[in-house]
This record gives sequence, structure tokens and C-alpha cells, in this order.
Amino acid sequence: MSNNVIIKEFLKINLNGQLYIPKAIRNFLPFKEGEMVSVYQQGSDIIIEKSLEENNYNKCVFHFGGITIPAEIRKLQKLDHKSILAMELSIDGEKLILRKSA
Repeated sequence: MSNNVIIKEFLKINLNGQLYIPKAIRNFLPFKEGEMVSVYQQGSDIIIEKSLEENNYNKCVFHFGGITIPAEIRKLQKLDHKSILAMELSIDGEKLILRKSA
């Protein structure tokens, strides 16, 4: 894990590709309930951040504490409902970083 982390947690994706973020962590996120977020792949990481203007990123709504990881990213990362993801919040608080746990 990187040194730029203020929170570390382990999460699972459900059968529909949704990820539930615990309330204690949601308080630190740069996006709020009902906002659009950008979800994209960067190497072996999945990055979630406030919606970016660029149209080449997947977008989803942060709703009821959950985010849907797009199917194409789940396929590229070989993720399914049994996968455990390590979650980090960047030190600048701008990005939520997900990484498949070994």
C-alpha cells in the first residue's frame, strides 16, 4: 500500500458489482450522496473520484453509500463477488483507491 493513505479498509463487491462504503469512511470522501463520480482503472488500481469533466471515464451515482464498479472494469481486473478489495483514501482526500487484495 502507498504512503499517501489516511484510511485503509477491506471491502467486497456484491453480485451486481456494487460496493458499499462504510459510513465512517463516507464522512471523509470528497463526494456526497447523489453526486456523480468518475470510476476508472489506473494500472492495477480502480480510482473513484469526484466526477471529472473528461468524457472518457465511466460515471456512476454515489447512492445510499454505494458505488457500482462498471462491468468492463470488473472484467479487466478479474473481479467477482468473491473478490476482496483493499480500499485507501488518498492523503489529499481526493481519490478513493481500490486494489484487489491478494
